[in-house]
Amino acid sequence: MSATWNGTAQTLLAGTPGPEYLGTPAAVTLAAPGTVSAYGGGWFAKQSIGIGSVSLAVCYQDQSGPGPLTVFGTPTTISVNGSQVWHFATGSVDLGAGTYNVGLCAQNLGVNSVNKNGETSGFVFVAP
Repeated sequence: MSATWNGTAQTLLAGTPGPEYLGTPAAVTLAAPGTVSAYGGGWFAKQSIGIGSVSLAVCYQDQSGPGPLTVFGTPTTISVNGSQVWHFATGSVDLGAGTYNVGLCAQNLGVNSVNKNGETSGFVFVAP
């Protein structure tokens, strides 16, 4: 294992464009090109009435620049209600040498904020 992340999953506001990291991502440095694999999850719920919808994935961001937040693996659309439920995402990507932030990211696809979230955590493996 190369790195871990954890933290509190912040409120996901309705109408926010693009994915955002949940909690604090892990910093991973590759001395040479390699394959980065990540697994992470978090507790999701909302306070308002009705069902919420969130796109959940693992993401990376090149710290040089910094680059854009890029989803890897296949994003999963999850339904969110008033009870906290654990959801996870996983993926692998080939990256060049450099330092990257890697973590769990999400985008609120619904019309209400997802605002009763719990903790998030995950881990990163790097292979040559």
